[in-house]
Amino acid sequence: MLSEKEKNRILLEEQYRSEIKKKLDKDSKEKFNFFSFLNSNFGSFLLSTIIVGSISFIYNNHQDNIKNEEIRSKLFTEFSHRLNTLESITDTLSEYQSKDIYLAYYGSNIGSDPKINASYYNFRSYYPEYSDYTIIKVLDELSKFDNDNRFIKLKTSLIEASPVIINLGQSWFYQINSSVNLPNNVAIKFNSIQETYYYSIDGNLNILDNNDSFKRLWYVGNSDEVYSLSKIIEEFRAAS
Repeated sequence: MLSEKEKNRILLEEQYRSEIKKKLDKDSKEKFNFFSFLNSNFGSFLLSTIIVGSISFIYNNHQDNIKNEEIRSKLFTEFSHRLNTLESITDTLSEYQSKDIYLAYYGSNIGSDPKINASYYNFRSYYPEYSDYTIIKVLDELSKFDNDNRFIKLKTSLIEASPVIINLGQSWFYQINSSVNLPNNVAIKFNSIQETYYYSIDGNLNILDNNDSFKRLWYVGNSDEVYSLSKIIEEFRAAS
């Protein structure tokens, strides 16, 4: 005869076995239902759609990243190309070089504008598709791909220097081949009788040697805005 304690133990064991059996049956049924669903037409369609969609998303995302990197690289090259020209802005430049400064800032397509009077210049945009862009627009487009704090400083300085670049002709002066710089806006004239070149400053007549030649030069190095821009470009170059 079993004691009450033994009976209770056996009852609890049977209840536990029953619970385990139900759980195993449930798991097996759920597993069977899941695989049955996958093997169904709809399950196969859904699974293939998810897999194909995921592969397409990953591929398209990869292609977008490649395209964006290509655009970013081209914009950075174009921007650096223009800075190469703008770096000379504090130098004493001949006429065509000053036009290069202007075109590097506003885009080389503006060279065809008769108002610019750019009969000769060297600057061309590195990529023709950006020849209509100002350097500010190139920098704005580049900033969409490259969040560089130096761009903000450069953009501010480029905008501040723009009035000086617009008024290029206001800083013209002449230099003769003896490296003597004549004051700004001095008119050089030719005396057909004596066959000599001369200029006048404060009423004083100055005769140039017959062997002297001269050329128009441009210099804006004494401008605070241009001096600041030159320094910022130099810092940008050093950190790149």
